[in-house]
Amino acid sequence: MRYRVEITGPAQSNIQAAYDWLHAESPTAADTWIDGLLEAIEKLGAFPLRCPLAPESEDHREKIRETFFGSYRILFVVRKGAVYVLHIRHGSRDRARNEDILRQ
Repeated sequence: MRYRVEITGPAQSNIQAAYDWLHAESPTAADTWIDGLLEAIEKLGAFPLRCPLAPESEDHREKIRETFFGSYRILFVVRKGAVYVLHIRHGSRDRARNEDILRQ
């Protein structure tokens, strides 16, 4: 089964902020990074349940899963045939708080 992949508004904001920061340092690296990140996100449509539960799952009503792209964590949930990307977070940061994660 192929899952539909949707990037939520907050996750899009996270991506844009990381891209903007990197672009200020190196426009070429930023373009390469965002292409790779979006490809990694799209690949979640194939086997999202293979990814482990994120530590944030302990404090949330849904099973939040995670995968990594370089040093970035991609936090997502799987609901009724779709993957919803909730948050993109640099791996060196503390775990996401509930208010950082979209509740739908």
